[in-house]
Amino acid sequence: MIGAILSTLLLNSCSHNALQPEPIEPKLATAIQLPPSYRNQATEKPEPTPPIWWKTLDNEELNQLIDRALANSPDIKLATVQMAEAKIRADQVTAGGSPTLTAPIQVAGQVPGGTVGNIPVGGSNRDIQKTLQTSLAGRWRLDLWGERKAMQDSADLQFWRSVYERENAQRILLSTLATTYIGYLAANDVIRLAKDDEALTAELVKTTEQKFALHDATIDQVEQSRALLFTLQTAIPGYEQQREEARNSLAFLIGAVPQQLHLSDRGLDSIEAPTLPNSLPAKLLTERPDIRLIEARLKAAHADIDAARARLFPPIDFATQTGFSGLGPAQLLQSNFFFWNIIGSLTATIFDGGAKDLDQAASQLVYQEMVETYARTVLQSVKEVESALTSLRVNQEKLKSQAQVVRVGLNLNKTSQQAYAVGAVDLSAIIEAQKTCRRQLLEQQQLKSELIKAYVNLYQALGAGVAKGLGEDLKAIGTEPEMILFAAKTGEQASSNSKQWEVSVYGIYDRSVIPAMWRDLNRRYPSYMKKRALHLTLGDQVIAEKEEFTAWYRLAVTGFDSEKEAQELCAAMQAQQQSCSIIAPGTKLAQSKTHSAWWWP
Repeated sequence: MIGAILSTLLLNSCSHNALQPEPIEPKLATAIQLPPSYRNQATEKPEPTPPIWWKTLDNEELNQLIDRALANSPDIKLATVQMAEAKIRADQVTAGGSPTLTAPIQVAGQVPGGTVGNIPVGGSNRDIQKTLQTSLAGRWRLDLWGERKAMQDSADLQFWRSVYERENAQRILLSTLATTYIGYLAANDVIRLAKDDEALTAELVKTTEQKFALHDATIDQVEQSRALLFTLQTAIPGYEQQREEARNSLAFLIGAVPQQLHLSDRGLDSIEAPTLPNSLPAKLLTERPDIRLIEARLKAAHADIDAARARLFPPIDFATQTGFSGLGPAQLLQSNFFFWNIIGSLTATIFDGGAKDLDQAASQLVYQEMVETYARTVLQSVKEVESALTSLRVNQEKLKSQAQVVRVGLNLNKTSQQAYAVGAVDLSAIIEAQKTCRRQLLEQQQLKSELIKAYVNLYQALGAGVAKGLGEDLKAIGTEPEMILFAAKTGEQASSNSKQWEVSVYGIYDRSVIPAMWRDLNRRYPSYMKKRALHLTLGDQVIAEKEEFTAWYRLAVTGFDSEKEAQELCAAMQAQQQSCSIIAPGTKLAQSKTHSAWWWP
């Protein structure tokens, strides 16, 4: 009996691997059907969607910002912790369906001693009879109605929801950072244009003052030119404020303070002009993270209905207990004081005020809510892609035409300046020409900014750059493959020198951001990272379609021969507001997915 209880318990207590849910077609949940293609896309030969789309913009500063954001963004870190937590919650549901085995030890005192009623009427007995009992007890609820199975399905789907929420947070982070950086570059261009215009207007004021001294201009004309200069000088601080706001937003997105962010003063010309994708099958949207997470919530809601329905039926419980019971410790060792029992119970609910029926009704309404949310999310995603494609196409056409307008405006402004210097035109004509030229240049800059932002918005709408990581080979990140040291299982030591010190980097990191973390560490702390390696310790992983879908790790930089060397890197990281700690040689990792914390000891 004891062996059977233990065997069942051990077989059911193992951690399970949540199977990835299959994507569903929108028409299976709602009446929505995705079109075969988009209205505003080109119809030429299809081209694959770039998995790391921001690199097509060919801006190294943007690439570095994205690496730093992936490694340090608070939103990404938070979503990763929530994903790990959801996996533990799903494992808890699995463990909750296992038989429970306890070892109760009972000490009881009874007055009167012996059997109740053994004292004659009118008599008294104040003797206390003590009994001892030690046993093994097991309990298990038969999942006859499928409640436990439905609860497990719901927990697994909630875990996958957290996986897709992390991917969606990454999708939003990448696009938000890219568009903010584009705004920063655009602000640089506007400030540069305004200062060039300021210098040109200052020359105009000087020329007008000289003409006034020669009695070739009136005092009104001098004041007009000065007013134009003052207007430009007033506008420049506003442009600089826009640039500072963009810088502050970028600092937040990469998990830093503005003082730690150093950016160039380049403009939009530092970004490669994007091209309109030729073919984008609408079915790509079914892999978008926010759609997948709503799918997971939809399926979880359906599983919750099954669980609520199963609770309407009476549960069937089994309990067994075996052990020894006697009046003293000596009797516990005698075979004639051995006992065992098996109890089966079925508990029917007679009245509960309709609570279980209401629970089922609420679950059905939650499912209907998820159906409508799913439909809205699909329609919203199609709208976003169509809007981005339209903006790309229209802005490309407008930018070509605007280039001709700017060319004519610059020539007109130049000739007006020359004509005014010799007195061929009056001041009002040159002021008007200058205003027109400035407006045309600003419009050109705005169109260029909107074109690049539309490109970013397109790939955000498609959900590119997050599915199954970033497509990078983790073991080839550094100059040599051995720079990444894996501990394949929790608590297992990687093949590093046990005499070396390590610097633990605080946090839990998803597999997809490890390449970015390695590049960011080498870029920010180059003098401390020479001849170092990245020691990864697996927290947990999820297998989907016979290959790893996602995994998360604790990280440490290893390869330090002394505590002083490790402290120097950690001090540099802490100065950049990056949490770390020093790990002594030979220290074993105490992290485990079954532990309540993920810390080094």
